[in-house]
Amino acid sequence: MMKQLQSAVICCIGTGIVMVSCHRQEPQKRPNVLIAVSDDQSFAHTSFAGCRFINTPAFDRVAGSGIYFKNCWSGSPGSAPSRSSLVTGRYHWQNESSGQHASAWLAKYVPFPDELSRGGYHTGFTGKGVGPFQYARNEEDSLWRKGDAAGKPFNRIRYGEEHPDERTAGGISPIDYYANFTEFMKQRKGQEPFFFWYGANEPHRNFEKGSWQRNGKQLESVEVPGFLPDDPEIRGDILDYAVEIEWFDRHLGKMLNYLDSTGELDNTVVIVTGDNGMAFPGAKAFFYEYGIHVPLAISYPGGFPGNRVVEDPVSFTDLAPTILELTGTKPELMQPMSGRSILNILKSRKAGVVDKTKKYIFAGRERHSSSRWNNLGYPVRAIRSREYMLVWNIKPDLWPAGDPQALKEGSDEPVPMYGIDENGRHQSDWAFTDVDASPSKSFIIEHNQDPGVRKYFDLAFSKHPDYELYDVIKDPCCLVNLSGNKDYARVDQEMRKALFDELERSGDPRVTGPDRDIFESYPRFSPMRRFPPHVTETSLPEAPAGDSFFEAALSGSEEEVLKQLGDGTDINLRDEDGRTVLMYASFNGHAGLIKELLDRGAWVDIRDVNGRTALMLASSGPFPEAVRLLLEHGADPNLYDTGEHFTAIMFAAAEGQLEVVKLLLKHHADPSLKDVDGDNALTFANNNGHKEVADLLGSYK
Repeated sequence: MMKQLQSAVICCIGTGIVMVSCHRQEPQKRPNVLIAVSDDQSFAHTSFAGCRFINTPAFDRVAGSGIYFKNCWSGSPGSAPSRSSLVTGRYHWQNESSGQHASAWLAKYVPFPDELSRGGYHTGFTGKGVGPFQYARNEEDSLWRKGDAAGKPFNRIRYGEEHPDERTAGGISPIDYYANFTEFMKQRKGQEPFFFWYGANEPHRNFEKGSWQRNGKQLESVEVPGFLPDDPEIRGDILDYAVEIEWFDRHLGKMLNYLDSTGELDNTVVIVTGDNGMAFPGAKAFFYEYGIHVPLAISYPGGFPGNRVVEDPVSFTDLAPTILELTGTKPELMQPMSGRSILNILKSRKAGVVDKTKKYIFAGRERHSSSRWNNLGYPVRAIRSREYMLVWNIKPDLWPAGDPQALKEGSDEPVPMYGIDENGRHQSDWAFTDVDASPSKSFIIEHNQDPGVRKYFDLAFSKHPDYELYDVIKDPCCLVNLSGNKDYARVDQEMRKALFDELERSGDPRVTGPDRDIFESYPRFSPMRRFPPHVTETSLPEAPAGDSFFEAALSGSEEEVLKQLGDGTDINLRDEDGRTVLMYASFNGHAGLIKELLDRGAWVDIRDVNGRTALMLASSGPFPEAVRLLLEHGADPNLYDTGEHFTAIMFAAAEGQLEVVKLLLKHHADPSLKDVDGDNALTFANNNGHKEVADLLGSYK
């Protein structure tokens, strides 16, 4: 990829078509700012990044003449919280309802375009601004902001009204972005500096299916990401997405040409990015690279050394303080920002790693859409360095893509599981609705029992473990979870500490309280769906009936388990109770099989429907070797189950497993943790007459 990027830089320097104006004038004291934000575009999908099936000459122009950032995270893998972070310079969890999808924007969260306007800038936007949010509807909404946080809208000019309809696909917005930009520029007074937000609605779904065919694209050109099955249906869907990216880029190119022709381009900071990743299963709304990692290119022909590829991790929270510093604007009304200006990077002449102190970036998510019982979200916090990303799934008992079945309209009867109707067709609004309706979503769900598709179904729709760690350089599709792998224990521990330090510093309610679920209380002002109540199982079956894979693990039949793994069965496949073969092997303490599974990449802290992990199951029995293996592979000894808030050491103490208790204490299990009744491990040992365990716990400091 780096070679491709370097080649692209050389190409941009040497090709007159994509050159910025040769003329270089001294910039005005206060530069103009044009920010272009696509809607749902992953980092890999520009021709500058080496993508062969998408042509983005305008993006390439900015990246080639300016600075291309290889490691930019948006504020969230969903649009509203991501855009909130961009305009406030704050993590979405710091902005109350103003950082949550389809909630009310509170007036106290002043965005940087307001500060620019107060400071003498001509400001406005076209297309999609900062949304979806509910802005003030009348005087009763006195605490809410009255207008879009991007500024004054310029959306009057539309195709088919004042201009011929030249759109290349049916799903494209009728707003003529470029024409509205020129109208904005005509309203500018004299030489006042301007800030303009170009927020395309593309490539947000819905796409016109098959639009790729009349736009001259070929199925064989598509590079299918590793988290999606390689099928013509998927390839065609990706090409329809590509058509809309090119539409976004087309209007950006017109705006750049306009500024060049009027002599404004040299004094304009151009920022091009996307609000979150592609609207495909396993990307948008998910904390994988293709969901949160977005393209970013910044140019300022009269002010920044260009032709550079920068590897420093940067975040949407960094853009507001950067723009304010660039424009000499003091943020008098804004809340304190968590991001930091990257002007030092922009002004540097260095490529690669420029600022070694900028080691980590952070992001999160809460509710993405109405996709679970009681309108619950799926809370996640994450951290990324240049090489790794660590994800904390705060409530792994929930379905990350949304509940697997909704209620029938006007009834309390649930629809079929996974939203598959009696004809075998997937109805997208029936299940997993945090994933946008699409041919790709339907294909994966309808074929979820096919051996070649099942692993993609699990990646996109099955439950996730508490922690996930990925090497994003070797594994940009985030297919191999390294959390629990002893070879990455140091990285895992360092990143967990850095993540929680930042969450505490930024006052994240999920960590600091007092109401850790306050995000669930913010009203949603978009359509709501109804789902069956969540059900928690309370018993662990001996084995799922008729499933030889899990039965073999429970009985310790290593040969049979490995045979099925060799035939392509996913090592982290879960049964109907959310249990994996590692859990079943741990339940009966089969140390040899446990070691083999862990060495092959089994997720160590995955939970079943009760929130129990393999370590909890092993700790209940006389299996110190199994417990040791799990702990050495990173199992967290202080996780609670989701029923009674039991931890592994509580299970061990209740059963009198002295050697197991010793091992857990050695690996930093906290015996003072309490269950829902206020009991701790010592209480469990005393209540069950296990004197040796009680004496050990009683003397533990």
